[in-house]
Amino acid sequence: MKIFFILVVYVYCAMATFSVTKNKLFYNEQEYRIKGINWFGIETICNVPHGLWIHNTEFYMDTIRNLAFNSIRVPFSYEVAINLDAPLLSLCTLSDFYIQDFTARQYIHHLFYHAKIRGMTILLDFHTDHGLIQPSPTSEITKIQWFNAWKNMLLEYGRYENLIGIDIKNEPHGDIRWPEWAKDVNDFLHFLEKNPSGFNGLIWVQGIEDPSDGSPWGGSFSNLNTYLGVNPSLKIVFSPHVYGVSVRGDFAVSDGFDQWNRWFGYLQKYYDNLICIGEMGGWNAGNDNVWHQNLLQYLQATNITNFYYWALNPDSKDTGGLLSQDWTTIDQSKVDFCYNLQKNPTFIQF
Repeated sequence: MKIFFILVVYVYCAMATFSVTKNKLFYNEQEYRIKGINWFGIETICNVPHGLWIHNTEFYMDTIRNLAFNSIRVPFSYEVAINLDAPLLSLCTLSDFYIQDFTARQYIHHLFYHAKIRGMTILLDFHTDHGLIQPSPTSEITKIQWFNAWKNMLLEYGRYENLIGIDIKNEPHGDIRWPEWAKDVNDFLHFLEKNPSGFNGLIWVQGIEDPSDGSPWGGSFSNLNTYLGVNPSLKIVFSPHVYGVSVRGDFAVSDGFDQWNRWFGYLQKYYDNLICIGEMGGWNAGNDNVWHQNLLQYLQATNITNFYYWALNPDSKDTGGLLSQDWTTIDQSKVDFCYNLQKNPTFIQF
């Protein structure tokens, strides 16, 4: 009888899926609205999210949950993906004694568990290799190495029911254009089909840096239909990165509806795919506050309200974080921005 019960639970979990219909995201038949936060560090020499030298994992997870964020985008590096048994850097875990003997493999499982019991999801993000956000697909590793790194991650974590999706490559930039990036995306999808890992979820695809429209890294989807196909798979989530004054300078205060429509807003008119902002943020003071408010009005007006804010961490040098430098005090202006953009995030009892 006990064995039968376990099998039933396993089948139920395997059937629970995220899907997209007419620009909306669903978990089974329930609409799922993302109010997400980025928490970085696993992609650094720490091999673990930053801030654990101040508070433990439970503190940050409770903070995220109490602020009504329901999803965490978790950046990782190529080096972690191919060596999941790398130890955590001890100096990075001074306040979380429980994990000090963990490997990266164990800690990511730990993170999935703490997200799951709080009704939260995780988006895995291939963020760096060799310590940098590389030009795309990358100047340091081959395409097959990139694909195999994902295969390794998905064989380990792909069956988690609270894995909302995978962000396949962070911030395409440099000389890459949509013909090359679309081919990389399609090649990646074919690789997943030929190398089953248990993952059957959504694929976050970022835009590119396009000098012709002044977009930031990962920001532009202009003329997408020419290259990715007229009707791309609904498993693909369009995930632009949107930054303003803090990252791009004071001239960004003049960003407006026409520009954001050209970069990504127009997608809703032609595609049923979900649009989810993968990164946006800044110091949210002075002109950057003006930019935040302009962007908020645009996203509300276009109903693009699924997002991951950058970042929980205060040690993002050009944006700061939701937490102040003491890793404890909350920046209420950023909390208010996120609340006003997504007032009804979905929490799931997994």
